[in-house]
Amino acid sequence: TLATLEPPAFFDEEAAVGRDTIRWFSTRARGPVSVLALGRADLDALCESFPPGANRVLMRLASILSMRHQS
Repeated sequence: TLATLEPPAFFDEEAAVGRDTIRWFSTRARGPVSVLALGRADLDALCESFPPGANRVLMRLASILSMRHQS
């Protein structure tokens, strides 16, 4: 086990805002989970179709990345 995440958990936020790097992960859940895969193309489309929502998502990603890089 490399990590155990507790709700509300998330991982690899950098994939959504990073370059054209493909990342693969293997995970195993101990119970029911909900998964959302959001990539760069998805964020670009959200910016075009719903800028206020995209802004909220990007601000949250920036906050998460900032906290991760400070520790």
